[in-house]
Amino acid sequence: MFESLQESLTQIFDRLRGRGLVTPEVLDETLREIRRALLSADVNFKVARAIVEQVREKARGRKVLESLTPAQEVIRVVRDELIEALGGEAFEPDYASFERPVKVLLMGLQGSGKTTSAARLAFYLMREKGFQRAGVVALDLERPAAFEQLSLLATQAGCEFFGPVNGDVLETARAALADPRGCDVLVFDTQGRLHVDDEMMEALASVATLVKPHVSFLVVDAMTGQEAVSVARHFDKRCGFDAVILTKLDGDARGGAALSVRGVTGKPIAYAGIGEKLDALTVFHPDRMAGRILGLGDVLSLIEKAEKEVDARQAEEAQRRMLSGEFTLDDFLEQLRQMKKLGGFSEILSALPKEVTRSLGGAIPDERELKRTEAIILSMTFEERRNPSIIDGSRKARIARGSGTTVSDVNRLIQSYAQAKKLMKQLKKAPKKRFPLQFPFGR
Repeated sequence: MFESLQESLTQIFDRLRGRGLVTPEVLDETLREIRRALLSADVNFKVARAIVEQVREKARGRKVLESLTPAQEVIRVVRDELIEALGGEAFEPDYASFERPVKVLLMGLQGSGKTTSAARLAFYLMREKGFQRAGVVALDLERPAAFEQLSLLATQAGCEFFGPVNGDVLETARAALADPRGCDVLVFDTQGRLHVDDEMMEALASVATLVKPHVSFLVVDAMTGQEAVSVARHFDKRCGFDAVILTKLDGDARGGAALSVRGVTGKPIAYAGIGEKLDALTVFHPDRMAGRILGLGDVLSLIEKAEKEVDARQAEEAQRRMLSGEFTLDDFLEQLRQMKKLGGFSEILSALPKEVTRSLGGAIPDERELKRTEAIILSMTFEERRNPSIIDGSRKARIARGSGTTVSDVNRLIQSYAQAKKLMKQLKKAPKKRFPLQFPFGR
């Protein structure tokens, strides 16, 4: 996400670090480059101008030009302004203060990801906010198979589904409100509509008047760019909304929507959709997102995800087995699967600072290589995984055929495993100290 903006800003700051001394002329040149980078990322021009002017004022106010590390001071100021432009602090509605059932209304353009977000939000509220039973209400009755899609997602999320009643949107909403089936939160998925279509906007206003939602979210596709500003303004004027859910942040998002919506409308971004699964809805943290944009990484989010997805006991047991020399290819397979839960190497690396990934250079594993490794291990017998030394030429040929790889691939894996085991033995012989790293994400 934000790859083009991140790359542009990284290059700008690399050049700034190389200068050593930052004169007023150098600062002005850097700010012009930052403004161009923001505009290229489809950030609203007023927001881009405001960010640059604030950076200019604060940079001079902090006497950046007299600092011993002026480049770092400029980066710090830019980071602060990006955080402010993105909302300052993370925002979530105070669900506990609302009368049950809590009513949540989603609105937005067609194709913005409302239906998926409805199921994800219901799943999130049950998993993270303590709601015992959530329901999703299908109010998108025009798009082909829309309510069937929501029904399927509701089943996957383990929540209640409220289908169409007589093919009428308002009747469907009334039925859900009259009999919430024990749900303590209802998420209403409305039909996508163009913000310039007066008739459709009036229909949405009628739904909002009937439902009287405790919270209304505008769902915005992150790839919309600064057009998201116009969309947000129209929806807010006609229906009103409390916060934004930004979807498809894992796609080719240039950052314009994230930086523009908050900066122009004043509405906070509450959640971000990153990934394909039901649990791919997370709280939007402006400080962490600013860190990603500047190539500073987002290790905290990675740790939080690891704590949720990775079994701590399994991680600790894997560490114990590794250090005791009992580590087998089955254990290695389990580590690969744990890594998949975190989004794979690409997701993990995207959360690390740019300097770290640069230092790795060619040592970064290819995702396809990891898939081949998994296939090879799965093609082995139980005994072969526990004791690879028994794998002779004929066994290697069988494993290669079964995994769709080559004997050379099998040899490489066995050699890597042998080297890793040798390293573990050396660590075991080392002076007894607290092992500084968990493997791979233990506490």
